[in-house]
Amino acid sequence: METLKLSEINVSFVMEVAPLDKTISGIDQAAQLIDSGKYYEGNQALKGVEDGLRFDVADVNSSPKKASDSSSKSGSESSSTSGSAASTPSPTAPNKK
Repeated sequence: METLKLSEINVSFVMEVAPLDKTISGIDQAAQLIDSGKYYEGNQALKGVEDGLRFDVADVNSSPKKASDSSSKSGSESSSTSGSAASTPSPTAPNKK
């Protein structure tokens, strides 16, 4: 992190989280529906799995401490974390509507 601070590089971490048991059962249910010819219902089951995904984003914005900035208690480093709703699209996946 110190090298990134000195280079004034900001980093964002994105983590996609899915509940394992619900995801597996939802995909199994969708596969059964599709195999039996119920394509619409299978698609709805897959949509339910997709709606269960959560994206956690952590932005780490840091800059080097300045010598004249001695009055600041926490320096000039800041970090923020924000969770987002399941409807947030994946940064690598295309938008589906």
